[in-house]
Amino acid sequence: ANRPELVLRIAEKAVSGPLHLSDIHDVLRAAGRGEFVERQALYYARAAEHFSLIENVDSKFTITELGMKVTASTNRQERKQLLKTALFSNPLIVEIIENHSTVRPTRDSIAQFLQNNTSLSESTCIRRSSSVFTFINEWLYGTSEDSSTLNSREWAVLLTSSGDPLPEWAQFFLDLGRISAIE
Repeated sequence: ANRPELVLRIAEKAVSGPLHLSDIHDVLRAAGRGEFVERQALYYARAAEHFSLIENVDSKFTITELGMKVTASTNRQERKQLLKTALFSNPLIVEIIENHSTVRPTRDSIAQFLQNNTSLSESTCIRRSSSVFTFINEWLYGTSEDSSTLNSREWAVLLTSSGDPLPEWAQFFLDLGRISAIE
């Protein structure tokens, strides 16, 4: 799960009621970037869980208090702080940040940290470091390597034919300049 905006979209969807894994899969497919398999839906559900945005209750994913606050926030500064709270609700992220207290973590340094402190294989550490790096950059530092998180097809999916406003999470990323509008 290396797309924070999809983790937030899952939390937003959970506001309306408990989600099954198939509902999360639908959220990923609606994003339109590539084909998502059910295994990836589980990865995204677990990411949302690891950041305390949803919780798994009897194989249904429900919104948490923090998830509700994040999705309801309309104030950019408050939302940034809530996303940091979500990030720091994960003990491994806390350890990584503490280990990098004097320097901003890189993908390589995160991979090395994971290799030294977990039982994951080297290849898994490298893959996971990419996801961790993305979440830390976006939610802690407020930056993204790719300034266009959503492509134009995904953007079009967000815009409804009825002219309804964008969901809060999409507006948040738009305000931060992380997603680009359709030409």
